[in-house]
Amino acid sequence: MGLPYAPSEANFVWVDVKQDCVKVFKKLLQRGVIVRTGDIFGAPTHIRVTMGTQEQNERFIRCLGEVLAA
Repeated sequence: MGLPYAPSEANFVWVDVKQDCVKVFKKLLQRGVIVRTGDIFGAPTHIRVTMGTQEQNERFIRCLGEVLAA
């Protein structure tokens, strides 16, 4: 999707979704996908995504694409 992210050696990725992170969070939550918002850290367009199984990661990517395209 060409979104900037912070390289990480942890079990999560910090992604700039280029939109209001709370709105993205709510739309993902409606699809059953849970992420954390960056607004509490002063990053209103970032989300924190925890790595899951391959199936979970693929579902997240599909849902994020749908949310950002809407």
